[in-house]
This record gives sequence, C-alpha cells and structure tokens, in this order.
Amino acid sequence: QLSLYRDLRDGRNELLFHLLYGASAVQRMATPALTQRHAQRREDLRALPDVRAALDGMTEGGAVEGTVRMLLLMAKARGYLRGSRLERLQTYRATAEFARMDEEAWGRVVYQQSIAIEFEPEQALATLPLLLDTEAERRDALAAVHAIMGEGPSQHAAAHAAAQDLLQRFEAL
Repeated sequence: QLSLYRDLRDGRNELLFHLLYGASAVQRMATPALTQRHAQRREDLRALPDVRAALDGMTEGGAVEGTVRMLLLMAKARGYLRGSRLERLQTYRATAEFARMDEEAWGRVVYQQSIAIEFEPEQALATLPLLLDTEAERRDALAAVHAIMGEGPSQHAAAHAAAQDLLQRFEAL
C-alpha cells in the first residue's frame, strides 16, 4: 500500500516537473540566455594566454606547423578521424621531418594548431602560405595529407565534399 502511494506521488511530481519545465515557452525563454552565455564563454576563452598565443602566432612556424595545420583542417572538414589515420600519422611521423621533434614539442605544435583552427579556421587556412613558403614545402605537406588522410571516399557524402573542397584549396596554395 505504502509503496503504491509513494510510486504514485513520485510519478505525479515527475509529471508536474516535466509539464512545467519542459514546456516550449519555458525553453524559449531560456534559449537566448544560454546562447548569450555560450557566446560569452567563447569570447572569454579567447582571453586565455594559450589561446591568445596560438592566435597571435598563426603566422609563425614552418613546414611542420603547416603540415599539422593542414591535417587538422582536413580532420575537421571530415568531422572525424579514423584510428587507421592515426596509425598512418604515427608511421609517417617516424619517417618525416617530424622525427626530429620530441613528444613534448610535437604535442605543443598539435595543441597550438588545434587552437588556431578551432577559433579562426579561415585565418588558419589563409596563413598557410606563410608557413609553407616554398613550393617544395607545399608539395611535401600536400603529399603528407594524402598519405595520412587517404584519398578514398568518406562514409558521409557531406564530409567527403567538404574534405575535397579543402584539398582543392590546399592545392591552390
């Protein structure tokens, strides 16, 4: 008897909660505040020293930074990064110019380039020619992208189209 009463009471309270706070009018009232808070957080993140340093240093670096940036841009365009791509990256890292870098330096480059493409993807793409300033560096970076990311079809047509568009932009550098 008491269990039945408790279950009915709890069910009623849960139903009232969902009716009150799940109503579309309440959700519409909360949406602008949440959107504003999200935008404010993103602006607050730009004030962090690591983010400022990465964004200010987007024009600094060389072939390694440019190649890493291209790979990260491709991964973002595709929307995912398969495990096989990571394995290819590790193999490529052992044989390429990256081999001279220790793990800490490698991690720092990936971290900085990730920040750059997260906050300013178009500027990151536009400043690539400053990092890859010779034809040979651009050719090698593009070869690395093809070797690591592959050229096969993606699982998602939209991701494949975005990646193909980005590859065309890389080739036009």
